[in-house]
Amino acid sequence: MPIMVYQISENEFYRLVSCANQINFIADACAGLKNRSDFSINGLEDFLNAQQETLQAVIKATEERREAQAVLDAEQGTLQWFDWLHALRIARGDARHTPSGAEARIAEKFEKAARIQEGMTRVCEEWAATLAAHAPQAPGR
Repeated sequence: MPIMVYQISENEFYRLVSCANQINFIADACAGLKNRSDFSINGLEDFLNAQQETLQAVIKATEERREAQAVLDAEQGTLQWFDWLHALRIARGDARHTPSGAEARIAEKFEKAARIQEGMTRVCEEWAATLAAHAPQAPGR
């Protein structure tokens, strides 16, 4: 089975780090208090439930991205080597040596990828700007 890599956002990463630090703190505190009879665990349950919600939210986001990637792969929506070749040719202004509709096909694949990985939105924007820069200008412009 191939190894899959799923990215999490920076915000999700820091939420995980915070959660791990808080759990370590509570584990250390509990270790020091385990022999005390006046130690109450009422607040501990609320704390652990909140940490569980954080972890479940990140896991859910990762699972959603994995599922979206699987759908994209099944639809052949991932960029192949020839897509990159055509994109580079278009970017340098050599659209003559690309198949008809390559610009739209590549844009669609970038848009699908952006639904999986938020950072790909910037790639979509740059692709649109690249296409606009190479678009034929109307007379008088």
